[in-house]
Amino acid sequence: MDRYDVAVVGAGPAGIAAAIYASEGGAKTLLIDKSGFAGGMSTDGMLNVFCGTASGGLFREIHDTLTVKKGTHTVYDVEELREFYFNKLSNSGVRLLFHATFSDVELSGDVIDSINLQTANGSINIKAKYFIDATGDGNLAAAAGCPHYLGRETDGKMQPCTLMVRLGGVDDNKAIYPKFSTHPLYQELLRQAVQRGEVPMPAGHIIIIPEKNSGMVNLNMTNSIGINGTDAWDRTRAEIICRSQVQPLLRFIRQHLPGYENAFVLQVGQYTGVRESRHFEGEYVLNETDIKEGRVFDDWCVTHARYLFGIHNMNGSGVDKTDAPADKEYTIPYRSLLPKKVSNLLLSGRCISGTHMAHSSYRVMPICMGTGQAAG
Repeated sequence: MDRYDVAVVGAGPAGIAAAIYASEGGAKTLLIDKSGFAGGMSTDGMLNVFCGTASGGLFREIHDTLTVKKGTHTVYDVEELREFYFNKLSNSGVRLLFHATFSDVELSGDVIDSINLQTANGSINIKAKYFIDATGDGNLAAAAGCPHYLGRETDGKMQPCTLMVRLGGVDDNKAIYPKFSTHPLYQELLRQAVQRGEVPMPAGHIIIIPEKNSGMVNLNMTNSIGINGTDAWDRTRAEIICRSQVQPLLRFIRQHLPGYENAFVLQVGQYTGVRESRHFEGEYVLNETDIKEGRVFDDWCVTHARYLFGIHNMNGSGVDKTDAPADKEYTIPYRSLLPKKVSNLLLSGRCISGTHMAHSSYRVMPICMGTGQAAG
């Protein structure tokens, strides 16, 4: 294989932004992903809504050209976004390598010489001057020995995992789009259904997101707790748990929610989404006070970041008791992209350096795109 200036591992929103801006800046760039296409949770994960906001050219372009406002949601069509990513990557000159799973690194002191990938035709070794970890879970940084911890500092617990579900057959003229406590009647009916065993625990909260196209919605309602997103056995358990909840949730929705009487499952995500896993110790660890106070860092690389402390219940369903508003825009320092121990590695997306609480704000896709762009 050729030697690259930049190799980006992970083709989710952060990795795509990193690859595009590295390549457009003149670097010979390779983007690697285990899937057959780019987008991560925004495409194969089927999360069709932007939560929060941030600076960044890629996010602004997508927001301004592909999204529509439906109620309180800023939504896009997943397949339209998938095509946008492909065209953007092709036009920027990024070389793509799909169906390649990162396995390990080769180090010389504090420098990554190369990484190894597992593919259908065997192991592939990739050399680059710089590497960007956009895996979400920080798989590359962890393999390189960068210091980190899992989950919440006090007990190691991590936010729940969710499998997105798309429904068709929805009557747009009658349909409602409940979200946590916005429709307490239906939330209470669901609580009772869980109590009766009609919907399996730990499902138990309602989040219905309208689709850009008519007659469809996305459910952010399946729920699996106690999952370590860096463990394949746990990830498998999350898939089983979440998929077992799909049909019971559909039956509940058809029975109780107006406009959903004839709803049916159109599609489920290709994998269950992980909200939280590794937190790395970087040159600066972004914390919740920085976010609450809207701190402007001298070395900021992302600005106008804004999202609440979005923490889902780690012991059941709904919102965690530590969830809190965050009303101010804040910046993210470049130092939070620099992990300790390795000199030619940058972090991007939800695996940048920050606390559990801070992570619950910057983990959303617009901010992930911002840190990806900055790394690239």
